[in-house]
Amino acid sequence: MPRYARTARFDQETKRVSCTNNTRTEILDAIYRWFKPEAHVIDGGVQTDGNPQGQIFWLDGIAGTGKSTIAQTIACHYDEASELGASFFCSRDNADCSNVNLIFSTIAYQLCLFRPIVREHVSEAMRKDPDLSSALASRQLEKLIVEPLEAVTCDQEFLPCLVVIDALDECKDDKAVSSILSAIAAFTNDGRLSHLKSL
Repeated sequence: MPRYARTARFDQETKRVSCTNNTRTEILDAIYRWFKPEAHVIDGGVQTDGNPQGQIFWLDGIAGTGKSTIAQTIACHYDEASELGASFFCSRDNADCSNVNLIFSTIAYQLCLFRPIVREHVSEAMRKDPDLSSALASRQLEKLIVEPLEAVTCDQEFLPCLVVIDALDECKDDKAVSSILSAIAAFTNDGRLSHLKSL
């Protein structure tokens, strides 16, 4: 299995908090509608830019506006619904949680826990290339996540799940945001990440 950041999971850091009841309801509803449009038919609410059926929900705002609290709330909600495939909460105060090279390997590890059938394919990728954990983000995403999920979906149905990535700007690598997003966008645009939706 690849090296992973244990404390990057949504439920591993005691300082993380969820939204107080009945707060941030409009943005939370917008995210719920995006993930499962058929289950949340609500008029009005927060308007979002871009494709409401897209694979990526990009939550943007200045520092201190509660983006991490919203991400934590979403992760908790979908974990309780057994639809959270993985989460990675970046933090400049933690060496592993600020290491951009651990983001996709950690997500791959958590997907193996979420759907154990993925494990054999991720393990095989690591056997073929033991250095994948230090490879470029795009290669990690392809070999540790995209290809294993494609292999699984050839054999059986893999229901869509959510992956939450929070605070990329807290990674040590200044180019982390662009490298991670470019990798995700490349595989999303060609339809190879259709089983995952990323917040």
